[in-house]
Amino acid sequence: MAPKKSKALMDSAAIPDWILGQGVEENAKELQAALEQEWIDELMPRYQGRWIQNVICYATMLSRHQIELNAPLLSAALCY
Repeated sequence: MAPKKSKALMDSAAIPDWILGQGVEENAKELQAALEQEWIDELMPRYQGRWIQNVICYATMLSRHQIELNAPLLSAALCY
């Protein structure tokens, strides 16, 4: 027979918001905004030469920008 959990223990084991899907969008936007600028600014002085040498510098710089979904254009592209 399994031991019974106390009410306090059951309250502390509540389902996290990320499992329920609550607040996911706000957290994602906040994290994305932080990551967009910080990681490139921190690594640029050290790795810029290597990025240029490996032809990924422009792709790395483009990662700073968010591409917005254009549903009709995506649908048209998937048809061909």
